Amino acid sequence: MDTKLLNGTLEMMMLEVLSQGPSYGYEIVQTVLSRSGGQFELKEGSLYPALHRLERQQLLSSYWTEHEGRRRKYYKLSA
Repeated sequence: MDTKLLNGTLEMMMLEVLSQGPSYGYEIVQTVLSRSGGQFELKEGSLYPALHRLERQQLLSSYWTEHEGRRRKYYKLSA
């Protein structure tokens, strides 16, 4: 599959997940996996570069929070 097409699909899926509210990396992966019926499994090597790309384009913003003693970086759609 064409890399640009795959990246665009990945980014659209992530934006759709984040349209429901802020989320962190693992949660995004699990939501995409569930919504695609297990057909689309995101790997860290594609997830985080895509999230960073969307941040650079100012489509997303992020913030850190602590949950049960662990830090999580949440991503949300920019206003």
